[in-house]
Amino acid sequence: MSSSRIAPRYAKSLLDLAQERGNLKEVYDDIRGLSKSISGSKELFNLLKNPIVKSDKKQSILKAIFSGKVQTLTDEFIQIVARKGRENHIPEICDAFVSQYNKLHKITKAKLVSASAIDEELINKVKAIVTKNTGAASVELETSVDEKLIGGFVLRFDDKLLDNSVAHKLEKLKKEFS
Repeated sequence: MSSSRIAPRYAKSLLDLAQERGNLKEVYDDIRGLSKSISGSKELFNLLKNPIVKSDKKQSILKAIFSGKVQTLTDEFIQIVARKGRENHIPEICDAFVSQYNKLHKITKAKLVSASAIDEELINKVKAIVTKNTGAASVELETSVDEKLIGGFVLRFDDKLLDNSVAHKLEKLKKEFS
């Protein structure tokens, strides 16, 4: 079965069980931490994806790393996934879980790239604009600086892109003249 079908199913099961047990927020924090650990460690990521390393070895490594550091439910979930031989899908399951959690709590992720650093007041205005356009309860805004934009900003949320950068405007002018 492909990862695109496995990940949402496992994520939904964990989400439902965490809701039922009343520790959804804690499990969400665990899954985000697990995801950061995997994406931050090339060795761990490669281990999970390596078909040569046996599942029971991966299971014991995951247990050694995460046992006692995460909620019991999260630990049990990791062990079940590894026991079923699906440990190579853990990164995708984490992503699917976070996505489903955000959808459940009406949280929208947005990314703002600007030509220079922006202050908290402008960040709040951008969040208000995204909230107004999406109807989200809250917005997780990731900001970064890219001097290549020359001026202005690029805002991405949902499937929308608002490119109000000077570099983009110059590129449009260049295309018009050629």
